[in-house]
Amino acid sequence: MLVFEGRVARDDPQAEVPIAHLIVERLVDRSDLLSWLVEIDGTTSNGYP
Repeated sequence: MLVFEGRVARDDPQAEVPIAHLIVERLVDRSDLLSWLVEIDGTTSNGYP
């Protein structure tokens, strides 16, 4: 799981579809949090206890 710090900029508010740009200042890998969530939930990654 990647977490980014930064901001979102909208390219053209008049566009028919939203165009957003992520301006990333820092990117952090927090895959360690996913295993912690499984422990809280009490299941394994395949959904079985």
